[in-house]
Formats: sequence, C-alpha cells, structure tokens
Amino acid sequence: MKELLIGIDLGTMGIRSMVYDTDLNELGKSYKAYPLINLSSKAIEQDANLWWSLTKQTIVESMSQVSGGRVRGISISSQGISYVPVDNNFNPIRNAFSWLDGRAEEQIAQIQQQYSEQQMYDITGKSTKAFYTLPKIMWLMQNEPDVYDKAYKLLLPHDFVVAKLCGVPVTDHTLAGGTMMYDIVAQTWDNGIIDKFGVDKNKLPNLAYSATAVGTIMKSVATELGLPDNVVVTVGGQDQKCAAFGAGIDEGIATISLGTATAIGKRWSSPHKDSDMRIPSFSFLFENTWFTEGVLGTAAACMRWLKETFFEDYTFEQMSDMVENADDYKTELSFYPHFVGNGSPNLHYNSSGMYSGIHLNTTRQDFVRALFEGIAMQIEENLEVMEGTTELRVFGGGASSSAWCEIIADVTNTRVKILRSHEVACSGAAMLAGMGSGVYANEAVASGKVSIAKIYEPNSAKRDYYANKYEQYKALEQRAFGPN
Repeated sequence: MKELLIGIDLGTMGIRSMVYDTDLNELGKSYKAYPLINLSSKAIEQDANLWWSLTKQTIVESMSQVSGGRVRGISISSQGISYVPVDNNFNPIRNAFSWLDGRAEEQIAQIQQQYSEQQMYDITGKSTKAFYTLPKIMWLMQNEPDVYDKAYKLLLPHDFVVAKLCGVPVTDHTLAGGTMMYDIVAQTWDNGIIDKFGVDKNKLPNLAYSATAVGTIMKSVATELGLPDNVVVTVGGQDQKCAAFGAGIDEGIATISLGTATAIGKRWSSPHKDSDMRIPSFSFLFENTWFTEGVLGTAAACMRWLKETFFEDYTFEQMSDMVENADDYKTELSFYPHFVGNGSPNLHYNSSGMYSGIHLNTTRQDFVRALFEGIAMQIEENLEVMEGTTELRVFGGGASSSAWCEIIADVTNTRVKILRSHEVACSGAAMLAGMGSGVYANEAVASGKVSIAKIYEPNSAKRDYYANKYEQYKALEQRAFGPN
C-alpha cells in the first residue's frame, strides 16, 4: 500500500491541504478562503474556529481525490505572528489577532522604554514593530485582562491546529522567532523579555524543532476526517520557511517567493544579523540553522494593479509574452514597487510606487518590462545585504512568467531555478511530515525529493546594461525616498 503525506498551508486569507506520495507527487488538493475581520484600519482579527473547521474540510476534500494509500504523517505551514487565546480544550475565547494587526502602538512605546532598538534586535533579530506578537499580547493584558487571565494558552495558528489534531500545544522555532520573545542566538524563549513585560510563560506553547513528531492524531479527529488513528502529527513551521524548505534551500541557495508580496530567504549555519538592522533574522526549521528574510510588500500585487488599471483586456500571460517577444530588451523606464511602502533593506515605510523615465516613445511593453525589472532590482538589493548567493529558487504565481524569471536572473546575475510545484509551502510541510513519521530518514532524503522544472541562466550580453541600470535605479531611489 502506498504511503501518503498531508501538507497544510494555513495562510492569511485561506487554507490549502495537499496530499502527496513519498516522491512528492501531488495526488489531491483543496483550498478554502476565510476573511479578515477589519475592526479598524489597525485592528485586524480572524475567527480561529475557521482555521480549524476549514482545515478539516480541506483534508477531507483532498483525500477524496486519492485512490488508495495510507496516510503516515501530517504537518502544517502557517502564517506567523498571529495568535489566539484558548481555553484548556483549545477552544478560542476571543477572535485571533491577525499578524496584520497594528493597534499595539502604546505597547511599542512601553517596550522602547525598556529596550533600545539595537538591544531588541541583538536578542530577537527583530526591530520593534506593532505587528509582532509581544506587543499584541501586552495589548490584550492591558485592554482585556479578563480574557488574558482566562486563557490557558496563547497559540500561534500552527500551534492551534496542531493542538486540535493531537492535543499538544507546541510551536516551532521559526514561529517563535516572530514573537519578539525569542532569543535567536540561544534558540529558546527569552526569559528576560518575557519577565520584563509580565507575560506568563506558562501560557506560551512548548518549543520543538520542525520535523519533530508531536504525537498521533486523536481518535475522534481521525474518525471525523476518515484517517487512520496512527497518523503522526509533526511540528511544522512558518510559511515562508516551510516554502524555502520545499524549494530546496541550502547554504548559497536563496529562495524567492514571487507572489502577492515577495519574500527573499537565505539559510545560514550560524546566527546572521545585519549590522544595520535592515533585514529580520530568524531561527530556521532545524537546530543550529538560521534564516534571514527580506520582504517586498508588493510584487504580483503590482502586476495585478497594472493589469486592472491599464491592461484590462490582457491576460497576465499576454502581458508577460509582450515582454518576452519584444525585439529590444532595453528601456529607459524604471519602476519602484513601493505601493505599501518600501520594506527591506531600505525601510522607507512612507515611500510610494513610482514610474520614472516616461518619454513619447515609451510603449506598453516598457511598462510591463519596467515592472518586472523593478521587482528584480529590489530582490537584488536584499541579496546584496545577505551576500554569498550562488543560486535562486523562485516559486509562487510570478514564477510562471518566463520573462520575469529571466529578468531576475539577468538583474541579479544569478542562476534561477523554477520548482515543479508552485505550492512549496504545502510540499515543505509534507516533507517535514515525512521526516517526523519516519518516511524520510533525514533532511537530505526529504530535500532530494524536490524537483526542478526549468532553469534560467543570466545572459552575459545583458550584464553591463543591467549593472548600470541597477546603479541608476538605486541612486534615484535614494534621491526620491531618502538614504537607507
């Protein structure tokens, strides 16, 4: 009987479950969306009950597409920073705080009175921002003390679903690293920060490395889902880290999530902190591994804006083909994709999007090409800080554009590899499930299942052109938005 693995990706706007065989062939999949609850521009919540009910629905639907086989393991890739207070049966006692929630401004001021920006970064690898978990917990303590006192645990989304599956409240190191209560060098909860702000450590989940077997699925849940009751529930991780694992990240190999936003990830064998605090640092999935993650707030979102605003009658494929089939790759047009401010490495949060260099001979194709180039330039700015990259693994919706991937290879002067599957957060979770359940002997065996669909080599004939344009791009960015 063939062995099966289930990978779950619990995202910001929906949940996806996928069933794989041990060669990571996709056998079944299901996706369900859920809403954000926008109480104000800064108070943003979610109904954690939907996290659980839709997890169950997507598992059942994805398994219904599979003929035969025995599920060995299950694991979860999850949005980070969000959290939900639960009772001792792991039922929510209020809505979850979304990672997008930024209401804890007073709490940030309180934190800054105790820790300088440099001190907090040195301990946690994070700048002091309201969307991290600690200020959200402090907000709950100060504004809803009854809820805080009643809470048995404060669980991140991954932890909540794991607890619902097997009754054990546990988080992994990648997720803990986003809480601002975690020492990334020692790779443990930081008791100094926790005690300083009066957080009850007993309310936090236990820490375990990804691919650790937590336990077997509870019989009642197994019956409801139609699964055997010996399925191993395995510790997963934060979605970008699971996706990087699913893409085959290794030292020297950086990963690019080319979706609505873009995340640029790099793995390290020692704690790696940017001296200028431009790029957040995390623990990675496994012991004695670390991860830096640059973020561009809008990538494919810019493409969607361009299409809806100026290319209504075009498909995304036609827009990409327009660039790929053009006679000339040179354009004087430059695009700055800062539609929600510029994240790492420049941290110009109040900057905006911009096209520059429009002339009477500027064409439609130039607008699409410049957009592709602008996002590639931002990727290169992050890679310069991370240094030492010899290969890029690109995934997400944008990876389906050959023109965009080629431009990324040319701008960064780095080989780009495209994964067979764009759903690498799910496949990364399935790989962890395989390790935890004993299907894969170790990380190397699991990573050996990652499959490459296409390779783009940088075009040496374009090297000087893009090197010069990159310097011009950075110079204008600095003039327009200020120094780093």
